[in-house]
Amino acid sequence: MDITLAQALGKGEKMDWIVEKATELGVRRVAAFFSSRTIPKLEKEKMERRQSRWKKIALAATKQCGRTEIPEILAVSDFASLVRKPWPCELKLLFWQGESRQTLTQIRAENSRLGAVLLVIGPEGGFSPAEASEAMRH
Repeated sequence: MDITLAQALGKGEKMDWIVEKATELGVRRVAAFFSSRTIPKLEKEKMERRQSRWKKIALAATKQCGRTEIPEILAVSDFASLVRKPWPCELKLLFWQGESRQTLTQIRAENSRLGAVLLVIGPEGGFSPAEASEAMRH
């Protein structure tokens, strides 16, 4: 399965760990993003250095776990750009703390044969209701 992990930036070096583990689990792409509740506010130069670091981490994790393909580390974006992007996938999942209508078990049962999935994980403070609405519109 072709999995893209869209992860809100976290504090400190948490994204380093996320890139490493996502690579080990077979994710094809990692897309970091800023949301309204993202704590780190980084300048462009620092963000480019971090992105370069994530590429090195992905390469090392690829070698360590024996994968044949290095995951793509996409440019950091804002949340609005992320949800509006025309992702080539059959299912987009927003992991939102306010969701109460569907469970992952239900979604899996309804979508047992997917080729590509986008997983969107929020910041430590969760998504705002406005962000959740924006994501659901797209």
